[in-house]
Amino acid sequence: MKKLFTLFFSTICFCATAQTPGQPIKGIIVKGGKNPGGNTQLSVSGGINNPGSSIKTKANLVNGYALGANVYVPLFAKEGNGNLAGHTAHFFTIGLNAGGEYFAGTGNYNLAELPSYDISGQSAGPNVRGNNDGNKQNGFKAEAGVQANFSFGKVTLSPVLNAAYMSLKQNAISVVQDGTVNGVSYSKEIYAQQVAKTTGIAFIPKLRIAFFPGKLGFYLEGAYTSGPDVKSQSELFKPQGKVNDAGFYSQDQMSMGSSKPKDQNAKYNSFGVNFGLSIPLGNAISRRRLKGKVTKPGGNGVNLVNPMQNPSALAKPGNPIGGIIVKGGKNPGPRDRIAVTNENGEIVFSVTETGEYTLQLTIPEASGKSISSKGVKRIPSENNKREVRTYSGGRKNEVSAENMMARPGQPIKGVIVKGGKNPGGNSINLITNENGEFTFAVQEAGEYKLQITTPEAPGKSISEQGVAAPSKGKGKKN
Repeated sequence: MKKLFTLFFSTICFCATAQTPGQPIKGIIVKGGKNPGGNTQLSVSGGINNPGSSIKTKANLVNGYALGANVYVPLFAKEGNGNLAGHTAHFFTIGLNAGGEYFAGTGNYNLAELPSYDISGQSAGPNVRGNNDGNKQNGFKAEAGVQANFSFGKVTLSPVLNAAYMSLKQNAISVVQDGTVNGVSYSKEIYAQQVAKTTGIAFIPKLRIAFFPGKLGFYLEGAYTSGPDVKSQSELFKPQGKVNDAGFYSQDQMSMGSSKPKDQNAKYNSFGVNFGLSIPLGNAISRRRLKGKVTKPGGNGVNLVNPMQNPSALAKPGNPIGGIIVKGGKNPGPRDRIAVTNENGEIVFSVTETGEYTLQLTIPEASGKSISSKGVKRIPSENNKREVRTYSGGRKNEVSAENMMARPGQPIKGVIVKGGKNPGGNSINLITNENGEFTFAVQEAGEYKLQITTPEAPGKSISEQGVAAPSKGKGKKN
């Protein structure tokens, strides 16, 4: 219910400020601020790789580690609803994921399934051990598929589905039984597995959750691999004959025993957990949203002062301009960055790339409405002509400020932008051009905070600037 009320009041505030559709607003600077979910991303990771219980038993695979790298290239993007109900930009992209992974098994063999043989005259039960202390298996996966990103501010949720070419090599295994019989030590190989190589196609669904506090992101990822059949060729020793009534074999039975082939097949499967780092690269193919300060209605609601809809606001130089749409991007490239100033005329955003940027301010357009229904007043004079104001100082037939504001598409000149790197920066002080555009250079990545305010018209009288002249004798003395 709280979210519904927030959405309702936010919509009211938006409609109240969107008076003049498509009108450029001059004098704003916006830098950087790309949602990482919409960028090409390079990721590196490391983690664990644990084969399933069945493949461990039948093919003697063991737990190990994995190292990987992949790249994500977005192909399609869609903006969600941003700055509503206290949320930052909701951003969806879908694209290609491609990469590779090296994995190795360093754990211990599961020897509990192998038999051991008690021998008459032994001083203690036999000890069964493997004699391979290095990597038991290793391999790689070259994979490609589809990745989707759902970004919620600094958090991005990414489901991935990849197909992979997989290669697995198992080293030779030798399992021996040690013991002491009649005071003499012995060692007997009871199981041997040959070197084996498996190749084939695997399918790898993944789920990744990433956090981007800045340009560098951190993520945790779970992955399941379903791969080809793994074939193992092994030999299992068996003593000659049967045990005696006490359950022991004689030394002769052990020496005359033989190894029997034991081949098994099992479908490869494993579960992995990886921790990684992601770095956005270059410009996003998809649309990008700058992360502005969120405005929540409460108390008396949101009060946005915008001189484009309220000409009287021009009477007070330095007033902040809220509810303005900012669009633009890096040069050269698409101008698809989007932001909205808050009630203080401020916008806070992050810059991840240096370079030159061009942006433009516009008033949001309420679709499907006439000019009057959008809040633009038509002020006709006689013969349906606009009212004009004539001055004796050589400036005749000048259009009034009210009527000038009523014309859709009319840019406002000289809007002032001040700010800099957040916190404390004040290195930016610019004014937009005739088309409501401005170009600026970004020399250092980081977070920036800007404020857009109305200027004081130079060279005009107080009444021309829209400020009521003070009564005689009541004004402040300089």
